[in-house]
Amino acid sequence: MNDEDRMSSTILQHTVKKYDEELAQIRDHVLKMGWLAGMQLRDALKTLALTDSVLREGVLRRESDMDQMEVEVDEAILELVARRCPMGSDLRTIVSFSKSASDLEKIGDEAVRIVGFTQELTESNYNELNKNAISEIERLGQLAISIFQDAIALFAEWDEIKAQQVICSQTDMDGEFQQELQRLMTYITEDSLLVKQAVCMALVAKSFDRITHHAQNLAEYVYFEIKGVDVRLGDVRSGL
Repeated sequence: MNDEDRMSSTILQHTVKKYDEELAQIRDHVLKMGWLAGMQLRDALKTLALTDSVLREGVLRRESDMDQMEVEVDEAILELVARRCPMGSDLRTIVSFSKSASDLEKIGDEAVRIVGFTQELTESNYNELNKNAISEIERLGQLAISIFQDAIALFAEWDEIKAQQVICSQTDMDGEFQQELQRLMTYITEDSLLVKQAVCMALVAKSFDRITHHAQNLAEYVYFEIKGVDVRLGDVRSGL
C-alpha cells in the first residue's frame, strides 16, 4: 500500500468512527429523553395519592425540557442526514430515533394531562369510594410505566425478542384498560355525585392507555431498525 492509499484508508476510518460517534450521541439523547419521560410518569402517578403541589409543579416545569430535547434530537438528525446521507440500516436507525423522540415528547404530554386531572380530583375532595377507584388506576399506571421502561431499555440493548414482547404486551394492557373503564362506569351509575370525579379518573386511565401505545411504538421502531420489517400492520407473535 502506497502513501496515498494509506492516507485514504486513514481518512475513511476516521470518517466512519466520527459517524458512529454521531449516531451514538443521538441515541444517548433519545435515552435521556426516555429517562426524563420516565421521571415525569412516575411523578404524575404519585400525584394520584399525594396532594403534593411540588410534584405537580415539577412535572409541569420539566415539560419544556422535554420539548427542547425533542428539538435538539431533530436538529442533530437533520444535520447528520445533510452531511452523511445515510443509507440502509443507518437510515433505519435515524428514522427510528426521529420517531422515538416524537413519541417520547407525547408521553411527556400525557404526564402533564394526568397531573391536570389529579389536580381536579384533589380539589373535588374525593371520598373513600373514589380512593378505591384510584388504587385501581394506580395499578394500571404501574403497569403502563413498566411497559414503557421495558420499551425505552431497548434503545440500550437492541434486543429483537424483548422488542417483540413489549409489542405483544399491548394486547394485555388493552384488556386491563377496558376492565378499568367498566369499574369506573359502575361508580358513575352508583352515585351521580361522583360523575365529575369518575370522568377525571377515566381520563387518567385513558392517558395511561395512550402511554402504552406510545411504548409499543418505541418497541416497533427498534424492531424495524433491527429487522428492517415494519410490524405496524402485522403480527410479531409468530416470532416469539
